[in-house]
Amino acid sequence: MHGDESTYKRLTAMGLPDEEIAERFIRAIDPRSFPLRPIYIAWMDELGERFTETSCGGYTNSILDLALRPWLEKRQKWQGRGLAMVLKRNESTGVNVAGAVHEYIHRVDCAYSAGHWDYDPAALKPGELPSPDILESNWRPSFTNTGRFPWYQHEPIQFGRLAVHAVTRAHSLGFPKLDYIWWASYYGLSGLPEYIHAVYPEADAWREAERPLIELAATPPPAGLVELIDADKRRWLDRMLGGGPEDRAKLHAAIASEDSLAACVAPEAAATVHRWGCCKGAAPRKR
Repeated sequence: MHGDESTYKRLTAMGLPDEEIAERFIRAIDPRSFPLRPIYIAWMDELGERFTETSCGGYTNSILDLALRPWLEKRQKWQGRGLAMVLKRNESTGVNVAGAVHEYIHRVDCAYSAGHWDYDPAALKPGELPSPDILESNWRPSFTNTGRFPWYQHEPIQFGRLAVHAVTRAHSLGFPKLDYIWWASYYGLSGLPEYIHAVYPEADAWREAERPLIELAATPPPAGLVELIDADKRRWLDRMLGGGPEDRAKLHAAIASEDSLAACVAPEAAATVHRWGCCKGAAPRKR
């Protein structure tokens, strides 16, 4: 991997803007997933109300770079299609960098179609519609309070596994704010140390081999991670099913939305949540 244990310290000592520190640090963590694509990091306070979301610390989307293109061109920062994120600016450089790494993980945790990077709405002919397999309609906020799963859009068997890989690499480069990259406990899951313990052998081997994180989705998850997620989700479901009518209504809404790819079911609740699959049956995604 690029750099050494003082990389983060060296970056912060250079007096660079936080967005540049974040971009360089992301490149150090994962230099091979998107080596030819720019990484655009913008701040809500610079973009105005249209791009400000008060309920989250940041967001990203597969075509956010196109939405930001006019703003980027005005500042002579447009370098073609790439990864983009919008963050709420914090006083702490470490928190800003952690937020950028968090949103970057969302971009890695996204299946890109063959024509994704070629899509340009300016090149469409009159009346021609963009290909539905290129567009990604769902925005990915860092925080959510919609009554869905507490790990909504932060599926631990996918996003959480990637987060532990990123945390492992960030730690080797001297980054101090590891918990801020995922905030696992915030999503109703076991703490970050438990997830690191479950994934660390794999993450350390990938770090040593300098394997790109984008390849992770096509490989089976570690057994220890699956067991941890099973326990977390069973505990949450048991608590929800043991609650009152409001809790049950939230659970049924979550079931109907089918937003989770791998929700594990408590045996006694099988009839209620029969539409959910189990983590153990979650197959690796194909790129």
